[in-house]
Amino acid sequence: PPTPTPTSTPTPVPTPEEIEEPAEELMYTLIIGTEPSEGGLADPQPGDHIYPEGTQVSIIATTEDGWEFAGWSGDISDLDNTVVITMGQNMVITANFEEDDGSPTNWALISGLIVALIAVLGTIVFYYSSTIGKQKSTGST
Repeated sequence: PPTPTPTSTPTPVPTPEEIEEPAEELMYTLIIGTEPSEGGLADPQPGDHIYPEGTQVSIIATTEDGWEFAGWSGDISDLDNTVVITMGQNMVITANFEEDDGSPTNWALISGLIVALIAVLGTIVFYYSSTIGKQKSTGST
C-alpha cells in the first residue's frame, strides 16, 4: 500500500474585518484663563492643554501683589485656589481675581479682638468707678 505523504495545513490569513486595532485613546482639551490677567497666575499657565481621558490635573491660582483670589468659573466653580479635575470632557476654566481693597478678610478674628477690647475697657471703667466711689464715701482723695 502506498504511504501517505504529510502535507502542511495552510495558515489562515485574517481578513481586514478580523484585525482588531487598539482603541484610540480619547484626548480632551482644558482651556485655562485668568481674569483679569494682571491679577494673578495659573499653573499650568493659561492656554490650551491636551490630556488623555481620566488624567487628574491639579491647577493652582496665585495672586499678584494687591490682588486676591475670587474663585474659579466656567466648567468648575470653587473658591479654593487649588483644584484637581479629572479629564472626561473638554473644559474651560478661569481663575478670577479682585483688587485687594486693603480691608481685613478675617472677620472672625477681628470681631473676637473687638469683643476682648470691650471687655477689658469695661473692666477698667468698672474698677475705676468703684475705686472713686469708695474714696468719695470715705472722704479721702
